[in-house]
Amino acid sequence: MLKLKGIFHLTHSVICFFLMLNLVNAQTPVSGGIYNSTSWTLAGSPYLITGPIVVFPGKTLTIEPGVIVKVQANTDTITGISQNYLEIRGNLVAVGTPSAPIVFTTDSVNSPNFIPVYTPYEQWNGIRIKTEQGATASFDYFTLDHSGYGIDNLNDSASGTISINHCTFSNNTWGLNMFGNIVIDSCIFINNYYPLKGDPINSLNATNCVFSQNHAAISYYGGGSNFTNCIFDDNEYAIQNSAGGTLSNCTFTNNDFAIYNAYSGYDISNCTFTGNGEAFSLIDNSSITNCQITGNGLGIGVGSGMIIQNCEIKNNQTGLRIYGPVISDVKDNEICNNSLYNVENASDMNLGLEKNCFCSSDSAIVEGLIYDGYDDITRGLFNYAIYDSACQNVLYYVTKVNLGTTNLENEVITPAFTLYPNPASGFLTVETTHASLFNTSLSIYDMNGRLMKNNIFYTGDIARLDIRDLPNGIYILSENASGNRQKFVKQ
Repeated sequence: MLKLKGIFHLTHSVICFFLMLNLVNAQTPVSGGIYNSTSWTLAGSPYLITGPIVVFPGKTLTIEPGVIVKVQANTDTITGISQNYLEIRGNLVAVGTPSAPIVFTTDSVNSPNFIPVYTPYEQWNGIRIKTEQGATASFDYFTLDHSGYGIDNLNDSASGTISINHCTFSNNTWGLNMFGNIVIDSCIFINNYYPLKGDPINSLNATNCVFSQNHAAISYYGGGSNFTNCIFDDNEYAIQNSAGGTLSNCTFTNNDFAIYNAYSGYDISNCTFTGNGEAFSLIDNSSITNCQITGNGLGIGVGSGMIIQNCEIKNNQTGLRIYGPVISDVKDNEICNNSLYNVENASDMNLGLEKNCFCSSDSAIVEGLIYDGYDDITRGLFNYAIYDSACQNVLYYVTKVNLGTTNLENEVITPAFTLYPNPASGFLTVETTHASLFNTSLSIYDMNGRLMKNNIFYTGDIARLDIRDLPNGIYILSENASGNRQKFVKQ
């Protein structure tokens, strides 16, 4: 018995060596042309692609569930481009199962000798779908990693639809680089440079997908891209330099930029943006409705032609930054408790935000979180409304500039008092609009809340306040009995 144990221990390493040798020998090397329909079977797995493979027109390559396809790493040390690929001019059927997915990978995950700046993961070139030659492809339950171009269909006249379901793309330079009609369902894209990149002339539809830890999850897509129930987290850019389509019931979390330079035609609804550096970093001619935008550095940065409606824009650093004229509606939003500014005017346009609630009935608090021409003369002015704390009823309007239209749906509510001239240099005229304020007192505070003048009494409906002794700057005039406040500028 002891002798048998000794023999076992003595030969254990030798047995392991031969087992490993048999496993190596068991893989099936493949390369060259496929001129007749063929199958890559589980019995022959893993398959090792040692050189470029082309499936010729009219022929079908079927890859059985559970098959592992390894591609021999062969990256050009000068160009950084992999020399090995699988090209489909005929048909590819790569349909795995939940328990037996198909795997496309490299035979080595070691870094190549040369790593170009924009191809950090490339170990093999990818799968080329030549639709211009009539190629078709079916994908389901598979993974693809460490490629340069992933699944590639660079044909700007592509037609037909390619469906890609239940997939995982990881550590690729490009995951899907495709034109034409693309339908993606229940796929995961993790740690790629460009998971989805292209400019489809027809449509891209992604449902129930996850995009995580990529450089730019969606990049350079034209109109017709639609995303439903998708998750975007921890990407540098979730959606970059794209135009058109819909985003519905999606979640954007902890991206550096959730939506960056979306320049036309997005319909974004029922989405959540949390913990992003910038949730919307410049978006034009689009609509954002019924969204929660909380805890970001910048909530929404918009240009022109926007509809922003029924959104919660709260607890960001800056809630809403406006770069240009808002041609359509910004209304019925709660823009509250943003730490730097609730709204910032980054343009010289005068704009009305009267249909939005800032969650405070204290005009000094509201004005203190608004950055406009009162704070920087190069900026335009905002008109706005003071609501009750429940955001149900307008208490009064703060009208800094005549915009030529009230845009207030025929509501007639005026501020408790008006100030003019504003800015002022010597005397500031205060005119009440409510009889109950005819006998009252006023106080003046600076923007840091320090009391500058107190108990300024007046008994009529007009008073002239001497402000010559105040340093130049921005101040809050408070009506002490009601708490109504307005901002004015001393210059």
